[in-house]
Amino acid sequence: MANRAILIGNAHYRASHDLPCCHDDVQAMKELLEATGKFDDIQVLEDLNADAIKDAVRRHAERQPTGELFFYFSGHGHTAQAEFYLCGTDFVESAPNQTGLAGADLLNLLRLADADVVVVVIDACYSGMRLFKDSFSLARPPKEFGNFILMASSLDSQESLAGYPLSEFTEAFRAAALSKPEGPVYYSDITAALRDAYIANDAQIPWFFDQGTYREQFVDDAKRLDGLKARLQPPVSPPSPAASTPAPPLTPLKLLESAEARSATPEAIKRFADAMFDRFKEKFTGAELSGYFELAIVEHADYQERASDAFIVRCLSRETRTDKFVTAESRRERRQLSLWQRQLYPLSYLFNEPETVEELDVWLNITMERAQIKATLKPKWSSLKQISLIITCAPSLEHVYVFEFAAIQALTGFNAYEAVGPSLYSHWYERDWEASGAEIADKMVENLLQAARSHIEATVKRLQSEASKP
Repeated sequence: MANRAILIGNAHYRASHDLPCCHDDVQAMKELLEATGKFDDIQVLEDLNADAIKDAVRRHAERQPTGELFFYFSGHGHTAQAEFYLCGTDFVESAPNQTGLAGADLLNLLRLADADVVVVVIDACYSGMRLFKDSFSLARPPKEFGNFILMASSLDSQESLAGYPLSEFTEAFRAAALSKPEGPVYYSDITAALRDAYIANDAQIPWFFDQGTYREQFVDDAKRLDGLKARLQPPVSPPSPAASTPAPPLTPLKLLESAEARSATPEAIKRFADAMFDRFKEKFTGAELSGYFELAIVEHADYQERASDAFIVRCLSRETRTDKFVTAESRRERRQLSLWQRQLYPLSYLFNEPETVEELDVWLNITMERAQIKATLKPKWSSLKQISLIITCAPSLEHVYVFEFAAIQALTGFNAYEAVGPSLYSHWYERDWEASGAEIADKMVENLLQAARSHIEATVKRLQSEASKP
């Protein structure tokens, strides 16, 4: 029987911010599945609205017979009334069932394939929602599914991290699939590798469900993936023809000297930060949005904007750094009741455990003239929300990390907005010190402009819909 794959990537949204990495995600997954040599039909579908998603899954799932059906989605996710939704490009929160595909409905469509094995991989926020509803439980899914495997990028209460060029979870999935050097690669091998990859990450915890035999194979021989592994390896310069004998290994002093030449210096840090912040302020003047927003930009020589702390900790905690130029750590503390609380609620103090809270430590430990910038788009019209972007430069000895965290903030009063607001999008970048900060600034300017355009378009669409009501 034929093995089939449906890969959907939604990068562009009408009413939400775009996710450029989703285009690269589906292309990477297509390349990975092609390398297995197992799939007879791989459908790559991009930027589909809700109806198109449903039609595509129905159309391709109905093809008979099917040995394995592999379904992949990268895009926005949403939850409402204990249901998870794959967001179509036309998604609006007020109509999730019309503009999105509910998880339970996705399963109903996948049943049409009557496949021996169904594999579902979802890279979207809140995707760890339990999909089996009503009389079914996770321990006993519907009998229509024989072997069913689900891999979701995060718990139903968590966001999934986008990235560049790939989403973090998709990149981790590919790395997990390529990690075994020989023998068959089972889906359980991929799950195990993903669990280890996220074992220290409490902010994004992948969610898995496997109703199978643990013998379901992603590929029968890992050697089939060697070609893809080689293409993904960084290029190696060919040896010089004149070199007749291998060069002697570098002495410890030479190794240290070579590393020193690539390491950060105060001058390199200033050069990178100046290029990035100057380019951002030069290109993002707010002129295009002047009819809608007032632009305010503030700079800091240290980390004063705390809204992006969790995102920074989440990213840097997985990086191997040999220095402490930047502290980015989380710790859990048991918060004891105060003296007056103990006196007021003595029994509660005796029988309840102290609350455990997560504390974030994000500090810059070196001196910088320009470490962080915040751009705020304050709306001129009350129907629009405020958009803020925090850009943080985090130097390390070997690399520079840049964090881009945008939030959207609703009115809390007249001329007053939420202090933080929900995340609109977040990206991070890692570069060597020879790189130019201007290249990153260009990306961040376009991301912020696109987010503002999308918000304006969604607001206008909502107002038009309300005006048309009788």
